[in-house]
Amino acid sequence: MIKLGIIATGDDILKGITLNTNFNYIAKRAIETGSKIIFELTSPDDEEMIGEGLKFLSKNVDGIIII
Repeated sequence: MIKLGIIATGDDILKGITLNTNFNYIAKRAIETGSKIIFELTSPDDEEMIGEGLKFLSKNVDGIIII
């Protein structure tokens, strides 16, 4: 089983302006392929913060999806 992590980027998501419906779609497709999402992170539109999220995920999952 492939362990996946997802990082969604966007100040609008963190402010509640936009609903992250992409995660729902990806989670359903991951299950269909036998993968398992073990982390979902949301980062502000900040290069440093996105990098921190990617560092964390790279140590804990087999694959990373960025949305």
